[in-house]
Amino acid sequence: MITGISIENFKGIGERIELPLRPITLMFGANSAGKSSVMHAMHYARDVFERHNLDPDQTLAGGDAIDMGGFRSLVHNHDTNRIIRLGFTVSLIRQHEDIYVYMDGVHEFLQFERWSTGWPDTFGELGNYQATLAVSWSARNERPYVSELTISDSGEPLAEIASDPDGRRVTLALNANHPRLTKLNEWDAHPSEPDCPSETSADVFEDPERSCLSECLPAFCQMFKTTDDGAFFLEGLDDALIDPDQDLPFVPRDPEDVDLGDTFESESLARRFARDMIEGIGRMILPPLQQVVADLSRLRYLGPIRQTPPRDYQPPRFADSARWSTGLGAWDALHDGTENFVEEVADWLGDEDKLNSGYRVERRRYVEIDQANPLIRQLLNSRAFDECDEDARPTRSDLSPQTRVVVTRCATGLELCPHDVGIGISQVVPVVVTALLDEGRLLAIEQPELHLHPKLQAELGDLFIMAACGERRHNVIIETHSELIPLRLMRRIRESHDGTAEASRPKITSNDVAIHYIEAYEGRTVATPLELSRRGQLLDPWPDGFFEEGFRERFSE
Repeated sequence: MITGISIENFKGIGERIELPLRPITLMFGANSAGKSSVMHAMHYARDVFERHNLDPDQTLAGGDAIDMGGFRSLVHNHDTNRIIRLGFTVSLIRQHEDIYVYMDGVHEFLQFERWSTGWPDTFGELGNYQATLAVSWSARNERPYVSELTISDSGEPLAEIASDPDGRRVTLALNANHPRLTKLNEWDAHPSEPDCPSETSADVFEDPERSCLSECLPAFCQMFKTTDDGAFFLEGLDDALIDPDQDLPFVPRDPEDVDLGDTFESESLARRFARDMIEGIGRMILPPLQQVVADLSRLRYLGPIRQTPPRDYQPPRFADSARWSTGLGAWDALHDGTENFVEEVADWLGDEDKLNSGYRVERRRYVEIDQANPLIRQLLNSRAFDECDEDARPTRSDLSPQTRVVVTRCATGLELCPHDVGIGISQVVPVVVTALLDEGRLLAIEQPELHLHPKLQAELGDLFIMAACGERRHNVIIETHSELIPLRLMRRIRESHDGTAEASRPKITSNDVAIHYIEAYEGRTVATPLELSRRGQLLDPWPDGFFEEGFRERFSE
């Protein structure tokens, strides 16, 4: 899952800001400080990766709730000389699959083998990777293009793909000094394990400087076209945006220009070398990009103003992720979801130990029959229980199945249309549905507390803990003005730390929560992280006294 985002020259954000993301990330700040720009940056990046849509008005997940206005509106200060840069950090386990070793340790022959099977999971190492998009404006073509795509490992660039404005020259530059290319990972080999390499392979791993991919690059450069400074040309691309699910499209040299001398014993060995080098380089730089694209594709966005469905509402026949932006996607899910899911939503809304809103949701299923059907005429004539005429029996084609979602009062059981209850209930139902539906999504929710009384705002904190730290394992990003949501999170952290938390609640630690205060300061957007202690107390004061009095009253000792 995405663990951090960096933004530069996007909307109100000029200078680069970085925001670490945790299972629950809260963003606070004054109006127009840049909080929504963080949300919109994820929308924009998703459209770039999935649709190569660099000049959007509407986006895949934003729908009618977000009007991007195109690149000229998105670039900071509408200055097309600036470059939008959006970076996404992911944590991945480096597997053995990208490790190459020489078969006989003699690199004059460049014979090497992928150890592609049998490694235990302990031969993995956690790596923090970042994929950074750079979108520029082409004055000649009057359109934006992806000018750079950089893959970094632990803060150090590993590879950079660059494009000129018309896409005629796209190159891949590798950082030949990066540890991933200059040496093998120093892992202990255990030949006695049944699925591990042989003794000879273990000897290679004990001397990690003996073989590495960087030593293979000179021969690879002789086989594929490069620039004067050693960057590889790529073909078949419109700009620097590559397909992470395809092999890197290196440009081979003309056969008559290739002279490898005695480097390879045979042409088949040369072809194998080229194939494995392409695959090996891809295994280093493509997985982070694949993970970023996959996470953004699972972005579910809930905007700040949720629509109430009309009285005769029926969901569309085909799901549309953009409908979540206005909240209607949540009502679609209630219509189409399982009975267990609808019951869970109802419990979270109505149970005393959850939101305790005083209302539940229920789903009714029924069929429509045309009034012209003979059965309806018999019903109207009080003949419904007489022997039914043959032609009065409705056929399957006569029946039109329908669903209706109603809101019921817990105290009386009275059924109401969503329009007939307070605006707060219609606003909170999409929040509950979003938190409970699916697993492992990136949830971006703006102002979940809208139109809710203080107690219900606080209870939302428990809902988000369940969504992020329970079985669903969502990453929840919340833009809010409510002090009560973080207060509930801090309380649950303290209870989990002290061992007083209820057994039925997911445990939460301070490492599960990130709080960012975003403000406009001297003409630029600044993101200040506010750290929590292990017991859930703020270690930093709120900037500008934001919520300061409330927190001082509750947590002064």
